[in-house]
Amino acid sequence: MSGRYTGLQQIHAEPGQYDPGTHTFQTHFTVTGTFTEANGDSWDFTSEGVVIVPLDAVGAPLPPPYAVHSTWEDVGGTGRFAGMTGHGTGEGLLYGDGTSSRIDSGIVSTVGSNRRPSAEL
Repeated sequence: MSGRYTGLQQIHAEPGQYDPGTHTFQTHFTVTGTFTEANGDSWDFTSEGVVIVPLDAVGAPLPPPYAVHSTWEDVGGTGRFAGMTGHGTGEGLLYGDGTSSRIDSGIVSTVGSNRRPSAEL
């Protein structure tokens, strides 16, 4: 959608809970944030999801990676992202070393994204 960008996120994690059905420890979270492109255009978003940590037979966490499932919503922006809306899901992994990977699926719309360029006469 935009190439390289930087982000600022505020993450709130709930206390984790044991899920006996999956023998995992699950931590639910919410996020608010802003992504900014090099030219200064930015977009705001919210997200919520869960990190799932599998446990061994005695209840100790297994080594990473840990699964992350989330939903997200784009809620506006500046510059070319002014009036932006969108929503979708994210699926990813936390590797335990400060890195992660994620694939997002969804739909995003910006003001004018459905307009055709005017023909030059």
